[in-house]
Amino acid sequence: MNALTTSTDWRRLAANPEFGSRLLLTLGALLLYRLARFVPLPGIDAQAASEIFSRGLLGRMSAGNVEARLSIVALAFTPFLTAWVLVEFIRGFTGDWLAARLRLLLMAAMAAFQAYGIATAMMGIRGLVDEPGLGFVASTMATLVASTLCLVWLGDQITRRGLGNGIWVLIAGESAAQLPAIIAGVDALLRTGSVDVGIVAGWLVISIAASAGIVFFELARRQIPLVWIGQKADAIPRAEPAPLQLPLDRVTILPAYATAILVGLLPVLGWFIPGLGRVFFGSTAYFMLAVPLFVLLTFLITALVASPLDDARKLRKDGKAIVGVPLDETTLHLDRIVTRLTWTTALYLLAIVALPFLSVLVFRLPFEIGGMGLLIGVIVALGILRQMAGLAGEPPERI
Repeated sequence: MNALTTSTDWRRLAANPEFGSRLLLTLGALLLYRLARFVPLPGIDAQAASEIFSRGLLGRMSAGNVEARLSIVALAFTPFLTAWVLVEFIRGFTGDWLAARLRLLLMAAMAAFQAYGIATAMMGIRGLVDEPGLGFVASTMATLVASTLCLVWLGDQITRRGLGNGIWVLIAGESAAQLPAIIAGVDALLRTGSVDVGIVAGWLVISIAASAGIVFFELARRQIPLVWIGQKADAIPRAEPAPLQLPLDRVTILPAYATAILVGLLPVLGWFIPGLGRVFFGSTAYFMLAVPLFVLLTFLITALVASPLDDARKLRKDGKAIVGVPLDETTLHLDRIVTRLTWTTALYLLAIVALPFLSVLVFRLPFEIGGMGLLIGVIVALGILRQMAGLAGEPPERI
């Protein structure tokens, strides 16, 4: 990464008025989303909620920020991510236009279903809801579904007029907002002697190494040397490289979320198989189940995204061939390359996704570090840097 490393690069970027407007819009959207997480749902008794927070009675409703679970954006991007994962598996059969509309409908349905569950759970907590009943359920469902659609719209505005891919920018921003609380928690644990300083230091080194690894893999490109061919497939001596690239969000982020959704169905199975939840959740068995499923989904999704046969046809149409590979073996050669890349990607992603499990199960830390938050944050940062390099007048390929 050698773009935006000199004062001239930054001055050229700052002089571009488009960068200023895009930066302000992105920061404004992040601030708006952050403030919305402190606006309570209508019908919630604020004083009673404050007392319940102080007693920790809502801890079962959320593993993270409990207060955010009572806000107008309580669902955050969960319905969108669920719909995105499901629709991506059929996008190749429906086309982008129909897939986008299916994703919107499925997202609204998922938001309504989850909102109903949240409303009924809130009414089950004594004193939390002013007037429990059908009216509260209806207003909660309407609020949460509308807020989910607004968040997706807000993300789309960032993509169109801001910096980076909007949805992932908002998700990464939410993860980044939790860093001060994590740092404060670590400091408190160190002061009380609950955690050894060596463990925290070691985990910090692992987190930095993981971030560097993500940057390395996301910037890596498999260069395939190509040559021009004539009607008789006579290669011209001049050769040019062509990078083999796969969509980052579909090949890296999608398998992890798909695994989380499928493994998350265990509570449903627990209704029919008593004790299943106690066996898996919070145990090594849960991780061991997720590992092979994650690798399988990585291969499946890559097969949906990558098409060696289509790539071989495109090369033939463009009058190009791979150096040292007969024309009739182009598809097989590309398939072998994709398979090797998929294994590498699966193992690399597995190491990143396993970080939260390692922090709790192996290092015995009372908090999770790394995982999807780290992966999305680094990918988002790289995407923003590419866009900034373009706004500064530098070729994006330099990043």
